[in-house]
Amino acid sequence: MAEDKKEQKKVKELEKKMDSFLSDYLLKGSKNVDGKIQTPRYETGILLLDALTGGGFPKGHFVSIGAEPGVGKTTVIVDACGHIARGCPERDIYYIDIEGGATPELISSMGYLDVLNTEDNPTGNFYLIKGMQTIQEIAKLLKMAKELDNTSIIVIDSDTMVADQIALDKDDLGTSNEAIGANARMWSKNANTMLATVRNSEMCVVLVHQARTKFKGGGFVTTVESAGGNAAKHLSSVDMWGSRAGWIGPDGDLINKRAEAVGCLINLTTTKNRLTTPFKRVQIPIYFGKGVDNSWAYGGWLQSHGETDPVTGEFIPYLEVKGGGYNTFYLPFAYGEKVRGSQAVRDFIKENEEAITEFIKNHGSLEAEAASEDEIIEDIVGVKLSEE
Repeated sequence: MAEDKKEQKKVKELEKKMDSFLSDYLLKGSKNVDGKIQTPRYETGILLLDALTGGGFPKGHFVSIGAEPGVGKTTVIVDACGHIARGCPERDIYYIDIEGGATPELISSMGYLDVLNTEDNPTGNFYLIKGMQTIQEIAKLLKMAKELDNTSIIVIDSDTMVADQIALDKDDLGTSNEAIGANARMWSKNANTMLATVRNSEMCVVLVHQARTKFKGGGFVTTVESAGGNAAKHLSSVDMWGSRAGWIGPDGDLINKRAEAVGCLINLTTTKNRLTTPFKRVQIPIYFGKGVDNSWAYGGWLQSHGETDPVTGEFIPYLEVKGGGYNTFYLPFAYGEKVRGSQAVRDFIKENEEAITEFIKNHGSLEAEAASEDEIIEDIVGVKLSEE
């Protein structure tokens, strides 16, 4: 009897040790939502980006976004970071700007000066980091952020420009035989350590890829390739690729003349998504110096959703667009409201954004559409630069 109690005590002690040992490795934070496990995320405030990723930037994961230069990657990520910084003031965001595309002027013009950490605003939780460029410095930042447990997002813009301190110490500027493939080897050596640091944390690390231009098939084409070989790609649970779909004119319509554009419309396609369905696509409008305009997403949803008239059986969309330029809203708080022109539609949506947001939440949600084979080829395989 005494031996049985002794054995039971030993088992309980082992179980306690096992629970303690596994506490850092077991799945944390995930919730059962309508019978499905959902990874906790940071909502980006960009409605279609959240729809594309499955709810926002996932905690404890890497996310990547790639495109050719000038498409709008940095603008999208800065806008998302500004929204997250404002929504999670208790957590810090570190934007490692290696390329120089994210500037205080850009962040200020997009309306996020209140969260940007500066000498005049030392309590801001959006840190714009300049001068950090080596993989060793980035790995150290990840480790310290994990230990402090006070970070939401770390952006590396771009991973193509990350250098190896070992090579810098050797004064190897990329001209030696040893330097060939050095970037890929660097990411391969550090990927597992970085992944282990981020996993089971409250952080999401965003990698920004630059497209490489190759001479292929008789002309230069943009291909979905980034520095770091396959290692950098394998880090990401969600991988997105973008291309420009058109230019936005002063009246809010798509135009052909770049010189008259005040913004651009970009395609974003998920080439990989371990957390939800991949190969989804959205179109996100970006206004130069201002960021993403959510009114486009709302307008599309209101046009495609509506209610059936109980008397006539006719389907009435929440936003009816007619060829004459007059558009009619059929919403509870604006039934029969008419506005003229596409820009007037977006202005009306912005003025009533809070009410429309609540209305959409109660009647469904914004969703990313499945990308067709042609769209996948356009966004993922590449487009001829001459077509841009």
